[in-house]
Amino acid sequence: MPTTRVENIQLVTLDTLHKNYALLIEDTRIAAVFPMQQAAQYPADTVFDAQHAWAMPGLIDLHIHGFAGYGPETNSPHGAYFRFSFGRTFYFPR
Repeated sequence: MPTTRVENIQLVTLDTLHKNYALLIEDTRIAAVFPMQQAAQYPADTVFDAQHAWAMPGLIDLHIHGFAGYGPETNSPHGAYFRFSFGRTFYFPR
């Protein structure tokens, strides 16, 4: 499986900004998060310099309203597409 190490990130957690961190992505999942001093311990196929960009956990929006005839009760793929097209990262239909 391909691996990518993203270096020089500012990691945002609930109450802290961690400077000079990195993360390792295996295939499509984050496999490890670590300080830059430990980067040599995590070899990768590709290394990307984030140039101190911020990284933070994705947000899950559990508060859903219907729109254009698509509500949470419809379970329509069109409704899911509509939600994702506006940047939502997760949709949990009933």
